[in-house]
Amino acid sequence: MSDKVEIGKTIVKLRKSRRITQERLAEAANVSVSYLRDIEHDCANPTISILEDIADALQISLPALIISSTADEE
Repeated sequence: MSDKVEIGKTIVKLRKSRRITQERLAEAANVSVSYLRDIEHDCANPTISILEDIADALQISLPALIISSTADEE
């Protein structure tokens, strides 16, 4: 397992399972579509606040989002 948590993959998986477009998620999380795309591709380092907004938009808690991300790595 790498030391880097690839939370972007988890966000994509959750977004797709909920049938939410990048545009809808970005709007709900108050981020630009291009920034969300960067997060999903692990090219950006979002703040905890932004991750909270994304988690809220996906109707999941921030700890659950992070735990899901680390579980994907194992």
